Amino acid sequence: MSDSNDDTDIQSEASDEEKINSGSVINNKTDLPLGRALTKETSYSITAKEKSIRVMIVGPVGCGKTTLITAIYHLFQESPVDNRYYFAGSQTLWSFEQRAFHARLSSNKTSAQMPKTRVGNDEVLHLKIWDSKEKSYYNLLISDISGEDISAAIANVAIMKDDFDIISSANYFAIVLDGEKIVNIENMHSTITVGCELFRTVNDAKLITDSTNIQILVSKNDIIREKMSEGVEFDGIEQLESKFNSLAVELNKTISI
Repeated sequence: MSDSNDDTDIQSEASDEEKINSGSVINNKTDLPLGRALTKETSYSITAKEKSIRVMIVGPVGCGKTTLITAIYHLFQESPVDNRYYFAGSQTLWSFEQRAFHARLSSNKTSAQMPKTRVGNDEVLHLKIWDSKEKSYYNLLISDISGEDISAAIANVAIMKDDFDIISSANYFAIVLDGEKIVNIENMHSTITVGCELFRTVNDAKLITDSTNIQILVSKNDIIREKMSEGVEFDGIEQLESKFNSLAVELNKTISI
């Protein structure tokens, strides 16, 4: 009887193993996110299921775009934003922490060196937010495109339309301009001109609509404030506002600066 029972046990185990190997038995299998940045395609699995807001942040190389994205992540880690919005998780924690790691190291340096977004990658970063007032969750999807890639498409409507069609799905479209260059008389005009050309190219490619919230952001405001405290006279911000507002009227778009 003992031998018979042992044989039965062995047959039972073999049978279970066969079932597992054949794929007919899968017990509570869950694929956990690796934490790396999403692509446009993989982000659809989020937007298809839950309320989501897409934010597109673009700008030339070194404008401070990646630093801004990291600051948004840090903002939600420190405390509820506006005492209302709470961090509720992320599928791209590894990518956020990778960016944040360099920011933390740079905080003790005289010159911050933030790693640039890799060329050829339209990375999408994910934050899940709890709105305590509305009692609901939503997803914040922030697209991070390399400055080299976006600069190569300026004044080329075909490339902009073909390579950056993800912009058309953005609820918020933000152009980041380097504040340090805007307060420098040698770089001021070229920096503003590049920003305006970027805005025009995206519009001509029909990637932004009347419902898109368009924002022009000036980075490195600590440097601007330092220049002002030193009594340095400059009109870069005024010129930026004037040129972008004129362009917005010409293109029949509403913008915030």
